[in-house]
Amino acid sequence: MAGTPLICFNPQTGERKAPTYDSWGNFKCSDSSEETWWTRPDVLIPDGTTLQEPSTSKKYVVKVDSAVELLARAESSACDSLTYATDIELPKEEDYNPFTMPTKPDIATLKVKGTDKM
Repeated sequence: MAGTPLICFNPQTGERKAPTYDSWGNFKCSDSSEETWWTRPDVLIPDGTTLQEPSTSKKYVVKVDSAVELLARAESSACDSLTYATDIELPKEEDYNPFTMPTKPDIATLKVKGTDKM
């Protein structure tokens, strides 16, 4: 939902923190170019919630356009008891048909239709 407060989220560590704002209202999560930070709304409104506009009393039902599900990281030792099927047959190189790339067209002789131009 547009206009909700933002929070910074680090997908590698799961850390959340408030962004810093400059005097023009621009925000950033980190000065480091080596860290990955995503900005996410800090307000979670469940799908199907009914909202009412105060000035008109018009009601709206919240519907998700897109959603992001984040899983909490587990220690690698938590996977020690996992097993997998050993009878699965993996594809071999001879299972695939060869594909030959066509030659690149010469830019000097390449014709483009007027409808293909942007």
